[in-house]
Amino acid sequence: MRKIGYGFLLFLVAASSLFLVNCGSSGGSGNGTGTLSMNVTDSKPALPVGDIEQVLITIDEIQVHKSGGGWTQLELANGDPEYQLDLLQYHDGDTTALVLPIDLSSGRYTQIRLGVKEAHMVSTSLGNIPLEIPSDYLKTDKNFEFDLPTGGSVAITIDFDLSQSVVATGSGTYQLKPVLHIVKAPTSIEGSILATSFGAFTEAEIVVTWDKDNDGQVDSYPVDEEYTRLVVTKANSGPTPFKIYFVVPNQ
Repeated sequence: MRKIGYGFLLFLVAASSLFLVNCGSSGGSGNGTGTLSMNVTDSKPALPVGDIEQVLITIDEIQVHKSGGGWTQLELANGDPEYQLDLLQYHDGDTTALVLPIDLSSGRYTQIRLGVKEAHMVSTSLGNIPLEIPSDYLKTDKNFEFDLPTGGSVAITIDFDLSQSVVATGSGTYQLKPVLHIVKAPTSIEGSILATSFGAFTEAEIVVTWDKDNDGQVDSYPVDEEYTRLVVTKANSGPTPFKIYFVVPNQ
């Protein structure tokens, strides 16, 4: 397999500019209310088991933390205490509602908390495969600042990155260690790979790296961080097209 690496920021200059224009800080005063909604997606599913047809995650908590205040519990989109999602249904740009539009006190919010009660995969050959959750319950806090303006609205997308969240233990079991990318807008990288770039291989692995220090080159972790990866099979003729949907990490 031929490995092809991409520096995250090199491909996102235009997208990042659009992100800032559409979602720029509006500095709510905190004296009124604004509207918040949340969607969930998995931008590019890639799993350590080959014939998975479902990844079912049961979410029973979603909260946001306001600067200078406390946590606010948000109602899940289905209106029930628990919300089971098959994340494999929502990828390649597709999302589903996690929190329907809700009025909240305007101002700056600094953290999002996601609670997962249970998770498992469904394999066509193996049936149900449990995803072990530490201590039988999992809370994931993610630092992510956004301003909710008075009379305005903010729509947030949570990318539940399965390519990094499902981890093989080496003993035939799997753990869920959520890697969440949270932004206000999704985007994508797309292009094509010349046949000559594959060399003698029939597959190429595209690795997207987050250029955290913005120096224009890929450095070792923790200076830079692998964001996601995609395996592409060589086209029968001509260049091989690819497209990776993802969300821009809070920087």
